[in-house]
Amino acid sequence: MRASSGFTADEASARRANGYRAYPSGALARVRLIQGGLAIGFTLAELATFLGLRDSGTAPCRRVRAAAGERLAEVESRIDELCRFRDDLRRTLGDWDERLGSAGDGRPVRLLESLDVAGNRRARRAAVGSTRFTRAPGAKKGLKVIAVPEKFADPNGSGIKTTVNKGMNNFEIVVPK
Repeated sequence: MRASSGFTADEASARRANGYRAYPSGALARVRLIQGGLAIGFTLAELATFLGLRDSGTAPCRRVRAAAGERLAEVESRIDELCRFRDDLRRTLGDWDERLGSAGDGRPVRLLESLDVAGNRRARRAAVGSTRFTRAPGAKKGLKVIAVPEKFADPNGSGIKTTVNKGMNNFEIVVPK
């Protein structure tokens, strides 16, 4: 029977008289292979599958290539999102610089109000982007809470609480009464 390391249980647990473990000659190469796989984004579960196939005599090369292609697509998608966010942030900073430049010293220019979610496409996109918010303290894992200021609350005073699903992220939007 083989352990998850790819070596038999007896091989992996063999100890010398001094108490040190003795590993087969291929153990270091296997560890380096796993480290390389982790470095390019494979999970331990994926690597275990690939190595299990390989150990059983099946060539996992096409599966490895397909998984690496999926990682690349994920990375490119994240890069695209970050580039859009960077561009939006640059535009926001430019707008803020103009506001600050035209205002007198100490005069408020309401920079944060310019991020109004209801009237601003950029802010709406940011409100549902997974890279913009972190989990609120005490919130359930996988559920991100966005608290909307009272001035945006519904005029009837009933308040709103809704959950929005976006990909693997769930956002709970809370508008106070």
